[in-house]
Amino acid sequence: MIHYLTQILIDQGLSELWAYRASLILTMFIGLFISLFIAWFTKHLLRKVLLRLAENTKTSLDDMLIKNRVPNYLSYMVGLYFFDWILQGIDNQNETIVAQFLNGITALQGLIAILIIRAILNAVKDQLKNINTLKDKPLDSYFQVILGIIWFLGGIAILSLLTGKSITTYLTALGALSAVLLLIFKDTLLGFVASIQISINDTVRIGDWISMPNQNADGDVIGIS
Repeated sequence: MIHYLTQILIDQGLSELWAYRASLILTMFIGLFISLFIAWFTKHLLRKVLLRLAENTKTSLDDMLIKNRVPNYLSYMVGLYFFDWILQGIDNQNETIVAQFLNGITALQGLIAILIIRAILNAVKDQLKNINTLKDKPLDSYFQVILGIIWFLGGIAILSLLTGKSITTYLTALGALSAVLLLIFKDTLLGFVASIQISINDTVRIGDWISMPNQNADGDVIGIS
């Protein structure tokens, strides 16, 4: 396609260099427009499929998937894959520019993949909360631990894709900065560890009554996170 557009622009009087650059930009814009259309079409198609499944099944998991925007994130991924395919099909002299675009798209795909996993986990969590035997369990804490690990690993992977450096480089840097990070996020880490201990030891359940006379506070536990 890019060669065809280049030839048309040359026939219109542009120099070969400027015709090539203009056709490159035009091809990228056309690919982006088609990718957005594919994402829009995929989103509506997936929503219709899940809504049809919701009408024919007793489980509410499909409703939770729609509520947590799983079809939206999946449609973004499909559009990004198409745009990635368009860019990889461009045979041009500006390989560095296209390579930067491809790295950015790959990193964006990684981010969307994390969002898809998060949305699915949130849908599963919402579904589990509807089970009577699990209503008093601190499900939020369990899923926050899982999501924390996923975001940590995914963030390092995305940085590696954007900068071209290996994941080992970032892990080594984090190891060197561990003392500083522990000092800065001391309270956050203490709260994180405390939530895990509460979850594992089953210290507090949703619905329990807690009284703190020193703080002049008492009430029912409505959530643990």
